[in-house]
Amino acid sequence: MAELETACYPIVKEAAFDRTEIERLSYRASALVDKGRLFFPNVENGSRSKDGDGTRVKLLDEVLRACYVARHLAHNGTVNNRLLREQVWEMRDRFIRLLQKEMSASLRPVDKQASGQSVALDPTSWSKPKRKLKLPGDETVP
Repeated sequence: MAELETACYPIVKEAAFDRTEIERLSYRASALVDKGRLFFPNVENGSRSKDGDGTRVKLLDEVLRACYVARHLAHNGTVNNRLLREQVWEMRDRFIRLLQKEMSASLRPVDKQASGQSVALDPTSWSKPKRKLKLPGDETVP
């Protein structure tokens, strides 16, 4: 969903996706709906189902929305669409919340002491790292 969010409204022009790339996002999202049904089977409610197979759980609706957004972009082109990006961003949040709700019995408990902090958007304002990063090609200085 993060890739799809960027495809809707890239921050930089070079990050723009072509229609083929977006079509791939569409079929990957569609496959995720199918895989999701292995873990979250349809609900037998009888009211919305035409074929008696039941209805998707809300969690998978969010993945299906991602598929539809990708199909829309693949068909109509990747016009910068901030509103669509905001919708996908919100959809990602709903997906995580619904997944946590579905999995709540198996999630480990977390107390208030584990709460994170607000993270500044500008990484250049973060404090200097305490650990020295060593990458291949770095020269060791005695």
